[in-house]
Amino acid sequence: MNRKYYRSKRQSPLDTFLDELFDFIVFIFVTLFRYCWKLIKNTRTTRPNLKLNIEIPSVPNVNNSLADDSKVTTSESRYILKESLVTNAEKEFLKVLETVVGNSYRIESQVPLSGIVKPIDSSDHWTNYRDFNPIKSKSIDFVLYDKDYKPYLAIELDDRSHSRWDRIKRDQIVNEIMKSVGLRIVHIPFSYRYNPEKLKSEIFIENA
Repeated sequence: MNRKYYRSKRQSPLDTFLDELFDFIVFIFVTLFRYCWKLIKNTRTTRPNLKLNIEIPSVPNVNNSLADDSKVTTSESRYILKESLVTNAEKEFLKVLETVVGNSYRIESQVPLSGIVKPIDSSDHWTNYRDFNPIKSKSIDFVLYDKDYKPYLAIELDDRSHSRWDRIKRDQIVNEIMKSVGLRIVHIPFSYRYNPEKLKSEIFIENA
């Protein structure tokens, strides 16, 4: 029974309208609640049992992996093999250098500067990158090592490119570093013919 019948017979039309509006809102709310509750019950009773299909990845066969890697063709690679570690001009100089040095020293070409010097305060566990960065991308054309593989002499073959301002600045940095570590560096101008005796006197200057 609606609340409006409990009101006084002298209630205003506005009160009657409000009563009817309230009853309508309550009816709508109750209906929606029943519908939602019924929907939830049906969903819970008809929901299928879920099974977890967990696939355990198989352990790759190391031998098969290596076999697959060997099938990579050159066309699939983003890299190519360099034709040579040294230029043709450096090859010609190296022939003369090997004749002059003989078995007295080992000759290594294109030696990274960071392979023969390091920042003074760096260690195996920490690197002073402020001082490492200036040397990390530089290399020496040729380095002579003694029998204990200690660097004896650095050799730079100066071609036409060394007259550029950036190469001049680079050579200045390398020369200063070599001087600071006590390693002698010799700059040999590029030539189509080298004088072995002159080259020998520059390399073995301490013994001259």
